[in-house]
Parts: sequence; structure tokens; C-alpha cells
Amino acid sequence: MGWRRQATDGADGSHPARHRPAAAAGRCLRRCGSRPLPPGHGAHGRRRGPQGIVVIGSLRGRLLECGQDGHVLLEVGGVGYRITVTPTTAYRLGEGSDDEVFVHVHHHIREADQALFGFLDRSERACFEALLSAHGVGPSLALAVLGVHGPDDLAKVVAVDDVAALCLVPGIGKKTAARLLVDLKGTLDLPVDGVPAAGNGGGPRSALTEVQEALGGLGYSPEEVRSVLADLAGDDSADLLREALRRLARA
Repeated sequence: MGWRRQATDGADGSHPARHRPAAAAGRCLRRCGSRPLPPGHGAHGRRRGPQGIVVIGSLRGRLLECGQDGHVLLEVGGVGYRITVTPTTAYRLGEGSDDEVFVHVHHHIREADQALFGFLDRSERACFEALLSAHGVGPSLALAVLGVHGPDDLAKVVAVDDVAALCLVPGIGKKTAARLLVDLKGTLDLPVDGVPAAGNGGGPRSALTEVQEALGGLGYSPEEVRSVLADLAGDDSADLLREALRRLARA
């Protein structure tokens, strides 16, 4: 006859065996030791959204590359930032390539994609962002518009509903231009009686400058631009641009 071990009970002077349940929900489970939890603990499957991304508003640094394809490479603190600009902006930045340059930046964030767009002044960046708010306009088309029409010229084009002037931009037809004029009226500082808002410049010199930049943005060489602008006169950028394009087409 074999012996069996009998479980103790309360009469034996010890507590009866009890079922020990798993840790209850909500109970704080501490990690052994005094060291904190490692970074990222509990973050599996999560990714940072747009609100968690550091948005870049401007950059100052050394220009490493300045391509004719509308991209520049700017080194800031040992890091190279690839920035998309208009051909005119690339040309103007390249003039002082040995010096430190500064650009205002629009940091474009869309789902998993990010891109930097650079501008020489705040008004140009504001126009770019106003264009992005318009129906059906993405960064490439917005930059193409600014390659043809500077901020002052664009404001005047919108103020007088100049569909033909917007159609000078590659990729914009009459229907798109008409829709764009409607969308931009509430987002741009429009001139009064054809005069740009205070602080925006204006006059014959600024009109010729805008035409020069627009032609450069369309891919014309500096020699072609200088020759066609040599005897142009006027204070309306859109009219000057149309005349310059007519002359270049005949050349």
C-alpha cells in the first residue's frame, strides 16, 4: 500500500493552496531594476504623422549644387538639403555661389512624401501657398506659374481676370485659367486700380524684371532674353511678356 502526500489544510497551521490568477487587467507591471524602459517601448506599428514632423521654414547655408533642372543643394550644418526652385531662382542663387545663401522654404508634406520648395522672398512663398490652395493645383504647377508671373504680376493678372496671361504658363488652358482666377481672388493681395499693394514694388523697371524672370523660367537663355528686352517699354508685365514671346517666336 503506497503513501500519498496529503495537501495541508487550515487545521495544519498553514493556508490552503489557492489558485493564483494571472495579473489583473490594469495592474502596473514594473520592470526589474531601476533603469527606464527603452525608447520606443509600446510604439510598435505606429508612425509619426504630419503633426510630428519638424516643418522647415527657411534655410541658410552653402550652395553645393545649382542645376538648371530647377533643383539646388544647400548644405546646412553638414546636412545637404535638396530644394526645388524656379530656374530664375536657381540662376540668382548661383550668382553668389561662393557665399552663404538664404532661402524661404515651403515644406510640402503629403502622406509619406516630403519635398522642399525654395523662394527668395516671403511674397513669392505666399503666392506659391495661395496657388496650392486652388483647386487642382499641385506644387509643380504652382512653381510653373511663378516661373512665368512673379508675385506682383500675378496679383495684377488676377485683379483684371486676364485669362490669356495665365494661359502663357505651360500646362494651363483656358478652363483651368478661369477656375484659377476665381480661386485666387480671395487669397492674394490684389492691386487697386492696377497699382500693386504698398511695399510690393511696381513701375516699368519691376515689370521688365518680372518679364526677364518669366522668360528665364520658360527656358530662354540670358542672351535671348537680353536681346528681346532691349527695346521693350511699358509698365504692364503681362503685355510685355506677350510681346516678348511673339518676338522670340519669330526669331
